[in-house]
Amino acid sequence: MTTSDLFRLLPKIAPPECFQIAQTTILIHKNEQSLLIKYHEKDSQKIGALKLPRLQLEFRFSGYTEIEANNFMKKFDTVYRRGGG
Repeated sequence: MTTSDLFRLLPKIAPPECFQIAQTTILIHKNEQSLLIKYHEKDSQKIGALKLPRLQLEFRFSGYTEIEANNFMKKFDTVYRRGGG
């Protein structure tokens, strides 16, 4: 995944009015819940002649129950698995 992929698909996990993008963070805020996603690019994974971009993500949930956080992560995985599900 690249940062372009991350930004392109972000509206599928949160309405644009709910997120703010800063230098290396995304803040998603809705009602009393907030989620901070920190990201940074890592070295590409090389498999033979193929180079796969990699992005490290860190999630910090605030105001989410464990079930809500798990549901968000399932949705995130589905959206980003193959460029949109």
